[in-house]
Amino acid sequence: MSNELWKKDNPKLLDLNNMYKPEVISKRFLELYENEWRSAFQELSIQQESQEHVAETLLNIVMASYSVSLRMSGFQLQNLQSSVKRDMLLLNGKEDHLDELSERNKTLYELATSNIMDLRKILSPTAIPAIKNLVLDNLSKDHDLSYRKETKMAAYIDGCVELTWLMCTLDPPMHLETCKSQDPASKYFRSYAKSGKCVQYCVWPCLCLHSNGPILKKGVAQMT
Repeated sequence: MSNELWKKDNPKLLDLNNMYKPEVISKRFLELYENEWRSAFQELSIQQESQEHVAETLLNIVMASYSVSLRMSGFQLQNLQSSVKRDMLLLNGKEDHLDELSERNKTLYELATSNIMDLRKILSPTAIPAIKNLVLDNLSKDHDLSYRKETKMAAYIDGCVELTWLMCTLDPPMHLETCKSQDPASKYFRSYAKSGKCVQYCVWPCLCLHSNGPILKKGVAQMT
């Protein structure tokens, strides 16, 4: 069965491909901000007086999720590619370089590599719990995580981990851009509660198709 035919006749993969479309992910990312983020903000505001501190906590979660997802997706892809290359070299009696494969087997390797991206999509749901644990471990080094058991916060964390993992398993990965205090107003961010000429604090990251790529969803910043 050809590569394209296998994809065409695989309903599960077709569903996954739709889930991994950048426009679908960007829409869900906006919904995460408008729903889970707002609910978590209200829940956390009961415990913390400063809105800026609450926003910072929520921003740290989504950016930690992105950082861990980006790192782990890179490791995963590298390991899968190395495994395919190693197996093909062994089948050809080689143990050193891909360059020593025949032209035919180079083509097969390239085909296998392209299908690795589909394999990652199929395996994606099984990786998310492990990614979540890594995110929480990462955050616990510098932050109090007593809030993690709150209902709305838990839903927000789950949403951040799932969506950033989807972003980072694309090729190239999607990109999240933040801003910092005193940055000038830019096309990447819209105002939160008040407008102004420079940033007071970042509320929500900007989502780009890839690093230095076009904006899919503007971020949100409190301006001054």
